[in-house]
Amino acid sequence: MGMIESLRIAFGRLAVNKLRSFLTMLGIIIGISAVITITTIGNSVKSTLKTTMYSLGGSNILSCYIEQNYEEYEEYEDGDFVYTEPVDVRVSKSFIDVFEMRFKANIEKVIITADLGVATYTNGDKEASLSIIGVESGYEEFAKFKMTNGRFINSQDCSDVRYGVVVSDLFVKYYLPDDISPIGQEIKLLTYNDTEEAYVEENFVIVGVYVFDKKLYDAFGIDDDKIRTVAFIPYETALKIGKMDAKIGYFETLVKEGTNIKKLKKSMKEYFEQRQNNEAVLEIYSDDEDISQISKVLDIITVAISVIAAISLIVGGVGVMNIMLVNVIERTKEIGIRKALGAKNSTIRFQFLVEAIVLCFTGALFGVLIGIFNGYVIGFIVKMFVSNGPGYGALIRIVIRPSMTAIVISVAFSSFIGVVFGIYPANKAAKMSPIDALRYE
Repeated sequence: MGMIESLRIAFGRLAVNKLRSFLTMLGIIIGISAVITITTIGNSVKSTLKTTMYSLGGSNILSCYIEQNYEEYEEYEDGDFVYTEPVDVRVSKSFIDVFEMRFKANIEKVIITADLGVATYTNGDKEASLSIIGVESGYEEFAKFKMTNGRFINSQDCSDVRYGVVVSDLFVKYYLPDDISPIGQEIKLLTYNDTEEAYVEENFVIVGVYVFDKKLYDAFGIDDDKIRTVAFIPYETALKIGKMDAKIGYFETLVKEGTNIKKLKKSMKEYFEQRQNNEAVLEIYSDDEDISQISKVLDIITVAISVIAAISLIVGGVGVMNIMLVNVIERTKEIGIRKALGAKNSTIRFQFLVEAIVLCFTGALFGVLIGIFNGYVIGFIVKMFVSNGPGYGALIRIVIRPSMTAIVISVAFSSFIGVVFGIYPANKAAKMSPIDALRYE
């Protein structure tokens, strides 16, 4: 008897006793649906977290901080700590250029910035606060700005130390005249110089206007005219205005698509420390790092709960064994006739084993469908509560994503349960004496 014929007979037996078959599969269905529901929720939480965080910032940006290697400057004498004055571990622009060349296979660009703090703009009775950031050409690749007018800061602005500025569309809307183009307009910004401890007024010319992403502020109900937006000026101009040291202690890198970020971070740190003779360390942070840590915790919790839920599969397996033993008794005469016609013990054993596996496999399929359905229902309910909840709920991007790995493992394990709990009834049927089976009433 071939596999196809065995499957046909097995599904025929399921159809003959529909209610009994369903009740037998119920333990399997409950166990599998519980596992799939839990794993779907866990996988969806990870996907939602990743999608939400990536929507708020670039997933391929590494923030790099240069710090002193304090382990190299700790000494102990007679058990007492001796403090050693830290050294300056900031690096030059030329070092950043070399660093960028070293990792050009994986890095699109390295960007350095200079923070001038908050500046004040006054226009009649209107007053605005702006965060002033000095940037290099290409910074728009990081921020993924959409320009509405003009252009962003370019290399010529930086090399010529120009007093050009890129402002937000919100600033233009609320603080500049409506009847003329903002491009080319001169604005005066009052900045604070830390070195001289005094306020300095500087004249800037608007060269571009970008669209300010205000979804975070909208989520918390902050009025557009109350938002402090960012104004960008050339990096070298920021150094000049702030009388800053040109050495760099922080920079960002834009990583190419498909790069192994974990491996890249390790290589970057090792290279940096070698070049700095281990006097300084490079601390690198990214969204992926935070997401990875949270995902690991969620995976552990999901697996632990899934294992507990999977215990019900054992109960379902016992139910399968019980009904298969009943089947053997009910079909004793059938077994005797088949043996009398020449059926081998292995053929009888295989037939009953296939029926046990079909019971578990069919139950698993129903369980998977119910589990996925539960996941989507729970996701829909959560999405309704989030959308009607506090302001930050608008930032959350709910993603429902069943775990294909969990589905495959669950179905395979269920089939394995069918083998384990079906082997004893199958062996019992195969070992029946044909004479005793034919005489059974």
